[in-house]
Amino acid sequence: MILQSLIENAVFHGVQPAIQGGSIYIVIYRCGDWLTIDLVNSLPEPTNNHAALSEITSGHQLALDNLRCRLDAFFSGGAELQETVFKNHYHTRILLKPLEG
Repeated sequence: MILQSLIENAVFHGVQPAIQGGSIYIVIYRCGDWLTIDLVNSLPEPTNNHAALSEITSGHQLALDNLRCRLDAFFSGGAELQETVFKNHYHTRILLKPLEG
């Protein structure tokens, strides 16, 4: 369910509105005790650079806020969601600490 939400968000806000198409990259790896999920999607080329990019990325927030709530409920604080925008790409990282027991 975690990946589905991230991929749907990436397609809807990044790939679908781009005239030139787009890309989504997913990398899952373990770093120490943490499982890391990185998802990077391209963003459409903005016409009015900063304002358009801000409008495109603002739509990510509702889905990501919902995902944060689900991660917190399931992992009881043992999960972290990070997001950054760089050079027409949106990067979402989820850090999951393994469940004990």
